[in-house]
Amino acid sequence: MTIEQLKQLIEINKCSSMTQASKNLYISHQALSASIRSLEKEVQTVLVEKTPRGSKLTLKGKQLVEISSDFIEALDDIFFSHIMTPKPVEITVSISYIGLNVSLGNNIASLVRKIPALKPIFLELNDNAAIIDTVLSGRADLGFCVFFSSPENSIDIQKLFGPYEDKLEYRILPSIGIYCEMTPSHPLAYLEKIPLKKLKKYTLKYYHPRILSPDELLQEFPFAKFFTQFDLIIEQNISFYLESLYSLNHIGISIGKANSSFNKLIKIPLQDNYYFSIFALRLRNKNYTPEEEALFKITY
Repeated sequence: MTIEQLKQLIEINKCSSMTQASKNLYISHQALSASIRSLEKEVQTVLVEKTPRGSKLTLKGKQLVEISSDFIEALDDIFFSHIMTPKPVEITVSISYIGLNVSLGNNIASLVRKIPALKPIFLELNDNAAIIDTVLSGRADLGFCVFFSSPENSIDIQKLFGPYEDKLEYRILPSIGIYCEMTPSHPLAYLEKIPLKKLKKYTLKYYHPRILSPDELLQEFPFAKFFTQFDLIIEQNISFYLESLYSLNHIGISIGKANSSFNKLIKIPLQDNYYFSIFALRLRNKNYTPEEEALFKITY
């Protein structure tokens, strides 16, 4: 149990929302959920439960918050009361859901911890053209575009940024992998990489906390149209998602890093040439603060 986890639990109790709490803490929803699950595993009890109106603490969770709140406040008074709060540097970031939630969230949160003055304000957009437009128009200081790459959908950088190369500066970040998530006893768990033809035999599951219509799904996820050739189901309930994978009849589609799985699941990469590319972009010839430079040059 860490002080950071206790602060996260206090914030969830205050917001009654995992999504809002993750934004207030400047970490991704996925990272916050993983941290709370780790805490629940340590204390061997459920601390947060989902309801139709959001997330709320269980009785044990509320009791833990009640006894730890004074302790956390006392720590802040003892160790941090003498520190002057730096003037916040607010940076508007235009980003897609995938880039923010899966890959950049933890890295941005880590950067914010190192630079307390940095206060990113996120504009979550689904379309790369809209992200580029917000940067060109000055409505966003920085944009992160996420592109799905496959043999049928290669990225033409000149086509993407060519018309704006005199106005935009961009930086290519490390690619994000696409993984098949399953139990170690799954029939495909012996493979080093999963060929697409193997997926035809299984129902694919992708976990997403929001309820989406088919049109919203295709708009929001660059890979969704590609995966419609398979039996793909979007699951809004993480418990149902995990139960379906444990049944061995389903395969989870996960985007991110191979070592980020949980609940005794393993991740095997999809076959070569299927991945996501992330581009950080901003206006050229502009004076940027050190905080803006750090966010533009964020690494993994």
